[in-house]
Amino acid sequence: MKLADALSYVLVLLLIISCFLFPVAFVIWTSLRSHGAIVSGLILSTDYTLEHYYNVLFMPGYAFTKAFTNSLIASIVSTILTVVISFPAAYSIARFKTGGGTLSSSILLIRLLPPMVFAIPISVLFQVANMRDTLLALILVYTAFNAPLDIFVLKSFIEEIPIELEEAAIVDGCSRLQL
Repeated sequence: MKLADALSYVLVLLLIISCFLFPVAFVIWTSLRSHGAIVSGLILSTDYTLEHYYNVLFMPGYAFTKAFTNSLIASIVSTILTVVISFPAAYSIARFKTGGGTLSSSILLIRLLPPMVFAIPISVLFQVANMRDTLLALILVYTAFNAPLDIFVLKSFIEEIPIELEEAAIVDGCSRLQL
């Protein structure tokens, strides 16, 4: 009976994995086929090419490498900025009970609002500040939208650390900033 259970478990897992991997494999397979093979509707063909990848990377009119670089810069900078802003806020809320019990709930409620609610006000704000279509504006938006969730997660993490560890560090000569 155990072998049958294990076999059925493995089969179910393989089915679930294939449901997730099949679309990815299909997209990769289709991207490697030539344009003529895709348009003709032939399922099996021997005409494979890297032309589509070349077109995306090097064809005039596409700015993929610039867009990818901008996305990478915006993501890295906004992640660092979000952590730098969120950690002190989360520490303050967790250890000093800043804002009572409602501040952390209010911060999380901001995250629950759909981002489209803020689209027009943010667009107008950036237009007035001459920051529209800039990398800095994108970084600020990413940081503003991710900070509430980071504060909530980091607050929970900090609350799990025993206060006695911090007290022992303070007795040993650490300041609050060194903690």
